Amino acid sequence: MTKDFPLPLIAPLGTSIGMRLIRAEAREALFNPSVHAEAVSAFLSRFPDIDFAFSLMDTSIEARALGCPYEFMGRVPAISANPCASPDDVCSLNIPEPWNADPMRINLESVAKIRTLTGKPLVSYVVGPATLAAHLCGITSLIKISRRDAQGFKRILGHAGAVSRRYAECLLKAGADFIVILEPQALIFSPKTFDDAIRPAVEKLAEIIPQAILHVCGDTNHHAAAFSETASIIGISLDWQVDFSQLKDRVGLKTLIGNIDPVGVLQKGRHDVIREKVLHLMDAMKGSDFILSTGCDMVPDTPPENLDALIAAALDWRKQKSAN
Repeated sequence: MTKDFPLPLIAPLGTSIGMRLIRAEAREALFNPSVHAEAVSAFLSRFPDIDFAFSLMDTSIEARALGCPYEFMGRVPAISANPCASPDDVCSLNIPEPWNADPMRINLESVAKIRTLTGKPLVSYVVGPATLAAHLCGITSLIKISRRDAQGFKRILGHAGAVSRRYAECLLKAGADFIVILEPQALIFSPKTFDDAIRPAVEKLAEIIPQAILHVCGDTNHHAAAFSETASIIGISLDWQVDFSQLKDRVGLKTLIGNIDPVGVLQKGRHDVIREKVLHLMDAMKGSDFILSTGCDMVPDTPPENLDALIAAALDWRKQKSAN
């Protein structure tokens, strides 16, 4: 994944800082393609050494397209009620045509606008089957279904995955080069449940995405081996709690992506601490297929100078290793 580029590639999940740069609220940027594209453009202009362009992350799009109610919780839209009580309820939902479903259409228009503004590889997002299923059913109910009705659980995941699959097809046509499958709820289930039920649904989704990346937040040390077995995934993006130096030899040909702490280090850390963390990670990952990023999405009020410190450390590491 990284062999044709200078190493390490620098790809922090920090596009939300672009909203701060243009003084836009999340509601404006996520619901207005022109503001969304302006925020991304401002971010790329402020940080030109970042190697990828990212659209803004929103884990509610597919659920909102299916009619789930939502409210803004802080800076993001959050699903506020779960309309489905059973596998039949989920499977009776029509798969939205993305260009006719406002939440999807708005983001597709945003991706298309961003595509015209940059020649950098463009990354966008879809929600994974388990996470969309949790929006539809509620995580507690979904866990109960997974334990009592294994086939029903798989039916739910299959239908949820089909929704994201159709949306992913449209994102690719709109101009996305890479698509990240956001699957934070995978952490709630055991590695065995992931292997038996969630992974097949993720693989079905990923097989139509030429360059699919799996992203899971939190402490996934016990799940990482299962993630690495997922077919059609070229990269695994994991949070700061995971020790990449211990994981790198267990992921085969997958690219590891991460995993600087976006809050404890990048939002709150001193520049010398940020530099130390970046250089330590780069040294640990030397010789591995690796992309430097954050463990999860950065918060918009992260000081831009802190992201400068991350980028400068990575560029210095590149220069030093090239000289050697």
